[in-house]
Amino acid sequence: MKTRRLLSTILLLSTLTCLSARADDTDRPYWALNAESALYARIITEGLFGIRPTGLHSFTVSPRLPKAWPEMTLRHIRICGGDFDLRVYRDQKQRVHVQLIQDGKVVKDAMGSTLTFII
Repeated sequence: MKTRRLLSTILLLSTLTCLSARADDTDRPYWALNAESALYARIITEGLFGIRPTGLHSFTVSPRLPKAWPEMTLRHIRICGGDFDLRVYRDQKQRVHVQLIQDGKVVKDAMGSTLTFII
């Protein structure tokens, strides 16, 4: 559970990270550190969850849930003016499902290797 919370926190923080060119005390930009930090979020969002934007109000999810994990959740994804959770889990037949949750209610529950969500 702590691992999933950490991954969610990393995603949230790094998606809010912008590449700033502000100079530090040595007048060198520190943007490189921010860019490297953002790579960790991309590993989670694009690697594990396979999230890819496809339009202003849509995105695809191609989850890669590790075999040892029964589920993984990304909380407070702010997209298209909403605040969503994305839950990926295995059912009893080991099929992978994806749930899009808003305000604690399941908006969409789908099964498949690549899913498109339109908000």
